[in-house]
Amino acid sequence: MDSSPISVFSSLSGRKITMLYDGHETLKVRIESFDINVVKEVWLYTDFESLNNFFQELGNKKSKWEGCFEWKSIEGDFSISVICDALGKIGFKIALKGLQGDSEEWSVQVNIESDFSILEKIAKQSRKSLTVI
Repeated sequence: MDSSPISVFSSLSGRKITMLYDGHETLKVRIESFDINVVKEVWLYTDFESLNNFFQELGNKKSKWEGCFEWKSIEGDFSISVICDALGKIGFKIALKGLQGDSEEWSVQVNIESDFSILEKIAKQSRKSLTVI
């Protein structure tokens, strides 16, 4: 399995999210820009296939759609929501949580706007990174 990252870049700013699957059970998620830098290890267990399917479904989109596509990790500490506006701009909402249930629980949510062409790129990256050979 190739350990290539899956990356989502903003078309408006330097913000990006990078997801790196370890080939076993965890995904390292990094959100970074001029104003934030967060890294979290997310346990996927066997759910890497559903994340790959989520990205493949997005990659198959050829035109604007209604509604929101969402994926959430088994433990609920990582989620991705994707929408498409009337002009074909893609909006990603990424949420990470840590120390859930602890007195020092934390959460981060960022939005990333990108162009429609990113969907096919992400699907290819996901196929390469999240598919068992």
